[in-house]
Amino acid sequence: MEGLDLKLPNLYKCRNTSDESREGNTCLHCSCFISKTADGSIEVSKKDCCDHQQKPLSLDTLPTEILQKVFSYLEAKFLYCTLSLVCRFFNHLVNDDTWWKIRIARCFPKKYPPLSAPDGFDWKMACATREDQHRLWTQGLMQCFNLTGGHYSSIDAIHLINNAAICFSGSRDRYLNVWNLANLNAANPDSVREACVKSIQAHKGWIWSISSCNSTICTGSWDTTVKLWDAGKDMTETLSLKGKSAVLCTVLLPDILTVGSFDSSVAIYDPRTGNCLLHVFIFQYTHLTDNAVCTRCCSILLRICMKTTSFQEVTLGTLS
Repeated sequence: MEGLDLKLPNLYKCRNTSDESREGNTCLHCSCFISKTADGSIEVSKKDCCDHQQKPLSLDTLPTEILQKVFSYLEAKFLYCTLSLVCRFFNHLVNDDTWWKIRIARCFPKKYPPLSAPDGFDWKMACATREDQHRLWTQGLMQCFNLTGGHYSSIDAIHLINNAAICFSGSRDRYLNVWNLANLNAANPDSVREACVKSIQAHKGWIWSISSCNSTICTGSWDTTVKLWDAGKDMTETLSLKGKSAVLCTVLLPDILTVGSFDSSVAIYDPRTGNCLLHVFIFQYTHLTDNAVCTRCCSILLRICMKTTSFQEVTLGTLS
């Protein structure tokens, strides 16, 4: 009723508000509507929200959008290791891959991962790892050591083994160096100078790739050769393979060695039998200069070859 201005007794007042929070016939807080019936009596229509407002507010009753905003301020590892165990609703929110993709895109605008994510890609773990690395590098949480004196030219390949206790570096000076990082001590300058425990003139060209499997180290060079070294026997050379083009990347398993070259080819060897070339695949690229693309080619071939009984069964077109 338009223009209705009533002084209601306490019996008819909305229990959530006072007279000051009522505008005309409607409570501003819970939208209770006040009206007069035909016989002149006063009627208060109370909404369900009146009762709802009496209940205490809890975290799990917040809208999903607000919860996700709150979650965005928490560490990724805490979310999936701890918060996801609180209740099923939180677990459902934390295991939403779309939300993790949005979180990564907001924190790190550049494309991630650089190549298309494979099936079953763990976005939670990827986000947590990336955030941890960003925190380490931006908040000064790591000690920095300058390992000088080992090479006199640019270093193009680095490889860590034994939980990052041992480092291998390959350079354009053709040398392969072995560094003992376990004994580095910021308080002892001599530990930096003594970190290089082995230096080998491994190739006649730039060393561009280093990989490993157990104690076997694999190096690839622009001199078109791939060499295997036994780290358990003072870096003794155990195998040398000659290719047709510069070697850009290598992936080593106990029974398969894949080698990606500058001429767009990926060769597969059996390192157990010496110089045994099993197959060569040619990809439709001018050359595999991008290490990420080259490594992806090798990884794809490894997965395919491990599922087939014959290398002749494998047919590949353009790699997208």
